[in-house]
Amino acid sequence: MELDQLQKQLRRVQEASGTLPLEGPGVIVEAADAPGGYLWEEIVHDQDIREIVNSLYHAGAEGVEIGGRRLGTAGWVRCVGPVVVVNGETVAANPIVIRAVGNPTRLEKSLRELQEVFARTGKRLSIEKKESITLTAR
Repeated sequence: MELDQLQKQLRRVQEASGTLPLEGPGVIVEAADAPGGYLWEEIVHDQDIREIVNSLYHAGAEGVEIGGRRLGTAGWVRCVGPVVVVNGETVAANPIVIRAVGNPTRLEKSLRELQEVFARTGKRLSIEKKESITLTAR
């Protein structure tokens, strides 16, 4: 019985750290630049992505993936000119696709205020609830 408990605990740690795939309900978020945008405030930057990710984790996300790259305990996001880099790998941008496993209603709700901020500058933040999402392992 103790071995079962340790194995379950190990699996939870591996899922949280991103070393195992993670499946469950969640959301798919797309963050896009303002149409024709070229001004600083009209473009999605790494700080916008980090704010989205932080909001998702604060709302109870069990795992997050950006552009197909799973964030783990040592994950990072940077913009290098017009390119978004996640964990040292370039990902597709405009839109940036962020997938998160967790309670879809809570995750969506956590992004509503940020969605309004995006709209004021012409940027778009769309959120789609999903019954099942599988995040890749790192």
